[in-house]
Amino acid sequence: MLNLLRRFLLTYNLRSIGWVFFLIWHGSGICQQPIRFTASFTQLVDEHHLMFDLPESSWYKVTSRQADALAGYDLILESQLENMEIRYRWQPANNLSEGEFKRHFIALLSTLATNQEDAFMAFNQIGSYLAMDRYHAQRAMIARFKTKYAVSRLPFARMLQLYHSEYGIITCMVLYQEKEQGELAQKRLQHLRFE
Repeated sequence: MLNLLRRFLLTYNLRSIGWVFFLIWHGSGICQQPIRFTASFTQLVDEHHLMFDLPESSWYKVTSRQADALAGYDLILESQLENMEIRYRWQPANNLSEGEFKRHFIALLSTLATNQEDAFMAFNQIGSYLAMDRYHAQRAMIARFKTKYAVSRLPFARMLQLYHSEYGIITCMVLYQEKEQGELAQKRLQHLRFE
């Protein structure tokens, strides 16, 4: 590694301390490595044809701590840099009607969202064309809400739920600290889709 660095510096005549620091930092493993999911979640992803496109620059890592007891999760990622958390939950389901899918979504949402009078909650069904085009899903719903304290220390959330009759239901919930992070949280939801 040092020989390569020395050859690079001599070849390009770079003697700046900044370049040397950058090259050492980049080669030392300090920079973000690709996320390594747990073995069970990797198997779940493969079996149910899920795809993830999380940007490496967001510094997400798998956390081993348990989340709230209100809903079980298959994987929890957190980013100290963004002060956000992403939770994934897969459930088997096939031949769900549109009404059954909506009821399922609203039941989960009411479990996670706070009941405070001044809190907000909004949800919407994503049209079938857009759901298939963007997420390769037969049905999709999205929500934004304020969480119950028992759910997370992070008070705000965006949730996306996708359904495909062959693969089941995958739920992605992005939790965040500041209301102004809503747009970034929305972008983090866009990384998930069926193959």
